Amino acid sequence: MASPRDETTALAASLYRHLHPLRLSGLTAVQATRLVTSETARWATAQGWMVAYEAWGQLTRMTQTGPRRARLDLVCTRPAQQPAVAIEIDKHGKVWSLQKLQAEAQAGRVALWVRWNGRTEVEIPESVGLVDIHKGANYGPSERAPHSRLGADSPADRRHPPSTPESLLSSPERERLPDLPSPDDIEAARTAAGGFTRAQLAAWGVTWPPPKGWKKDLNDRWHTARREPET
Repeated sequence: MASPRDETTALAASLYRHLHPLRLSGLTAVQATRLVTSETARWATAQGWMVAYEAWGQLTRMTQTGPRRARLDLVCTRPAQQPAVAIEIDKHGKVWSLQKLQAEAQAGRVALWVRWNGRTEVEIPESVGLVDIHKGANYGPSERAPHSRLGADSPADRRHPPSTPESLLSSPERERLPDLPSPDDIEAARTAAGGFTRAQLAAWGVTWPPPKGWKKDLNDRWHTARREPET
């Protein structure tokens, strides 16, 4: 039986081989995240695993509104009493994501961190398998967001037709909100006083003063954008 370290390394290598052909040039950040997430889930399903999206994690941290339990992008349940596989998928190297994965590894799960843009600067412990595809993915958003990814006739293009997450936003916000923050991103952006700066809200497309329910609205849009398109 493989050791946890060897299994983590092997699964990270397998997932890398599956994601390496992806091309993200021309996609928005939301589209790129959706594509990488759906292809990661497809890889897991091909192993015979059950995939859960936005599953509860082991870690809990304090926020201004009280304890907040972490969510993981994907948690894959494997048969034969094998440990589950926890996966985080990020554009940038968020420390919070790494902390969540370390907690999952300490709890006995296999922890994989998919990174699709920018170099990974932080030190990755051996308990976390890094799947860094940024070089081959060649991410670079454009105004027109062409939909070329794996090639015109690729299985991924047939399964996931070009999406337009910008349609989820009102007209003024389309110009100002290229990337929707996740619920964890929003909590992590709080100031020491527990609020949010005007500049940060503007970057998310929120007017000043912020209207009632703005955070729920962003969270709803983020979850909608991450949801698998119907086929």
